[in-house]
Amino acid sequence: MPIGALTEYRAVLRFAVVLIIGCLAAVGGRGATAALIDYPDFSSVAGLTLNGNAAQSGDRLRLTPDSPSQVGGAFLSSPVSITKGFTTRFRLQITSALNPSPLRRSDGIAFVIQSDPRGSAALGADGGNMGYADDTGGGNEIVPSVVIEFDTHHGVGDPSDSHVGLMLAGTRTNHAVTSNVPAKLDNGSIWTAEVTYDPVLTELSVFLGENAAPPAHLFTHTVDLATQVSPAPDVYLGFTAGSGGGFANQDILSWQTEVPEPTTLALFAVGLAGLGVARRRCRSRPSDKAGP
Repeated sequence: MPIGALTEYRAVLRFAVVLIIGCLAAVGGRGATAALIDYPDFSSVAGLTLNGNAAQSGDRLRLTPDSPSQVGGAFLSSPVSITKGFTTRFRLQITSALNPSPLRRSDGIAFVIQSDPRGSAALGADGGNMGYADDTGGGNEIVPSVVIEFDTHHGVGDPSDSHVGLMLAGTRTNHAVTSNVPAKLDNGSIWTAEVTYDPVLTELSVFLGENAAPPAHLFTHTVDLATQVSPAPDVYLGFTAGSGGGFANQDILSWQTEVPEPTTLALFAVGLAGLGVARRRCRSRPSDKAGP
């Protein structure tokens, strides 16, 4: 290869590698993200559709009040794209002044990813259905959906009365994976939950922390959201909750969601393209060897 061609090749190669390393470092440091949802509290519920018994309560999103047989939900009023992955973090709290007995627990809160034809108005049944399922025969289960439930009642198919589970197909018994939580989820603590999705690895991970503790890893499970919530390209994100004979205030205190920054993804693609250009130019250059 002539010296000029070699110099040009090396310059293009360095540029491409720097771009790729920079993008990978940004993604690894979780800095290359853009805010999709940002509710530091719920003093305003603009942009949300509240269903059933859900209501704004001061600066909280109250999915169910402290009463029996309640069901409520709240979804973004417009669907969003999560095809490039996402990280969502929210704080939840379950309290009850009227039902302090640990033997009569509320049923829990669910984070729901769905493309149900009802859109942001989708809502299932109360009790152990937790607002996303419906075993009453009413046909109101939210489908298609992928659900992370924070379950506080030992119902049919549940591993305990305090666990987090990944639920598929809008059924309350279809646990893809579960993780028991030693402390009771309805003990009045403020819990911070984090859910991340990697569309390349098709892995969904869940983390949970109590009060000031940082969220700790509970489980990672392979699930292709594009398949599970098809055919819609965009999805509705939100929460549901239910109560039955046991009841409580089931509140969301804050909610943020981030998606990968499009600029970072574009630069990564440019870097890969640069490597391809460098390789093609190298192959197309005439050899500098002398002829016979």
